[in-house]
Amino acid sequence: MTDDVLGIIGEGVKWLAVGGGAYLGALTTSCLIGHLYSDKIKNPEQLEKILRDEIKKLEIDGDVIGYYLWDDYAGHVEFSSNDGPHKISAGD
Repeated sequence: MTDDVLGIIGEGVKWLAVGGGAYLGALTTSCLIGHLYSDKIKNPEQLEKILRDEIKKLEIDGDVIGYYLWDDYAGHVEFSSNDGPHKISAGD
């Protein structure tokens, strides 16, 4: 009886390890593929083009200031609430 229970637990642990390993492998692979094929901003002209495209998509009226931040910053849009310029930040 005890051997049966231990055998079932051992089989469960084995399949849990296989499933967890497969999941982590797929997750790691998908992250690497996304990182390898993503476009990087290489110069100020490219940043300006992206900034213009985002202004059109967001339908922003008024002044916009573009910032370029390094170190894998994801970026965001900050809308001005006091008639100041809007800010769009882009990451590397």
